[in-house]
Amino acid sequence: MRAALPEIDDGAREELVAAIWDHLGRFVGEFPHLDEFAPNGGRCEVQGGAILEKIRRRGGPVLFFSGHIGNYEIIPNTLAAYDLQADWVYRMPNNPLTDGLIRRSRAATGAKLVPK
Repeated sequence: MRAALPEIDDGAREELVAAIWDHLGRFVGEFPHLDEFAPNGGRCEVQGGAILEKIRRRGGPVLFFSGHIGNYEIIPNTLAAYDLQADWVYRMPNNPLTDGLIRRSRAATGAKLVPK
């Protein structure tokens, strides 16, 4: 970390490492429960659901852009709840076991993964 971020002091590095582990812990803890975070699972509220309904009724292609904010794995579940088929461009993780886990999780939503 010191080589990657030489401009920050040791205290800031320690805070950053703690935040990284906190985020990883939350992600790993949430991953097995993603189906509970879908709109029909009761733990997730969709803002703009009327737009998703309109897209579903209209049919045809649409392009969504998303950032890595919170647990981005919730998005495929949400689109599946609105009967929207999605193809996802993604960067394959370096770890093939992790990649397999992600592929199985997204396959359950009907999503097709397209490596970049």
